[in-house]
Amino acid sequence: EIDLPRIYSRTADGRVSVATAQRAVTNADGSEVQLIGDARVVREAGLNAQGQKLERLEIRSEFLHAYGNTEQVKTDKPVRVTRGEDQFSADAMALDNLEGVMELTGRTKTQFAARRPTP
Repeated sequence: EIDLPRIYSRTADGRVSVATAQRAVTNADGSEVQLIGDARVVREAGLNAQGQKLERLEIRSEFLHAYGNTEQVKTDKPVRVTRGEDQFSADAMALDNLEGVMELTGRTKTQFAARRPTP
């Protein structure tokens, strides 16, 4: 058990993620981390392996379960997600970063920012 954890992760292509919370519980090899109390995971903006732009992603909840080896984050608690200027909230969430899929369940709310047309 760790008080006030700050966990840094860097992918092979250089993308940085930071996880913070009031407390964390981890397994022996650190491949699973449970973030408890004001839990937050932030993936900074950057480019993916194909050179496509990835917007900054922030996930906030009272509980987040992060799986480092599979780049997944899950919660069964209310969650707020900000991707660039878009905002999402839901009763629960499962994110698979490798597949690029986020599943929001329960009561969900989405707010998309206006986009400027590309000339």
